[in-house]
Amino acid sequence: MSCRRCCLALFVLIAPILDCGVIAAEVEAFTEPYQEVELAIGESGILDELRVREGERVKESQVVARLDTRVLQASLRIAQLRAQSMGALDAAMAELELRKNHRDQLRVLRKKGHASQRELDRAEADFRIADARRKMAEEEILLQKLECQRIQAQIDRRVLRTPIDGVVSEISGDVGESFSGTERYIMKIVKLNKLRAKFSLSPAEASDLSPGDYVNVRLTQPASVVQARIETILPVMDAKSGTLAVMVVVDNEAERLRSGGRCFLQILEHATSTRFTRD
Repeated sequence: MSCRRCCLALFVLIAPILDCGVIAAEVEAFTEPYQEVELAIGESGILDELRVREGERVKESQVVARLDTRVLQASLRIAQLRAQSMGALDAAMAELELRKNHRDQLRVLRKKGHASQRELDRAEADFRIADARRKMAEEEILLQKLECQRIQAQIDRRVLRTPIDGVVSEISGDVGESFSGTERYIMKIVKLNKLRAKFSLSPAEASDLSPGDYVNVRLTQPASVVQARIETILPVMDAKSGTLAVMVVVDNEAERLRSGGRCFLQILEHATSTRFTRD
């Protein structure tokens, strides 16, 4: 009876290992950040401010750098003063009121025969000219308000914000340097809560894999075996190597796993599937 219990206990211990299958081969790759963004500014200018350092964590929409905007700020103040200036409009309104009263008086006098048609026509024309000047003054204020918006947009384009949560992995310059959005980026932001790896598998090795499946990946930094989800299997085979690219994603919410380390996708013997599902 004791022997049967020992055998049963041994089977219970070995059963999970049998379910995992025997590792037939390992395919090497390197982990990389799930997302990497090179931040550049669409305008050219001198870098005036850096608000972060390499290795610092940032949040989405956080301001991380700014180009010099002193000239634009001065232009904005001038445009704002012009937009707020009501002198030209007040003068145009006063002139319009004067011409309207003069025209109305001539209309009455014309009916009584005390004014000529030519005088009335001239008064009508003066009224229309004054009304046009009033419209021009209003349009000028509107144009100045639009100019304020245009300048503010230019200022905003010189402010660099991160589009993702992540870590500053590289800063390519310093305050006082000239930057152009078409030539160089200012910094890199990487997202490390997940890691990605790209494995090159033969068609036979990839035959039983599908996006969404989970596979075992052995990491070297730190040394461990983790479950990775297959994100993509490219449908086109590489002509030179005869392999298919399989992209996997490893959860790294605690950010204990290092990006850039070697990793190995464990290929199981054909008798046991390389993939498995997870509830």
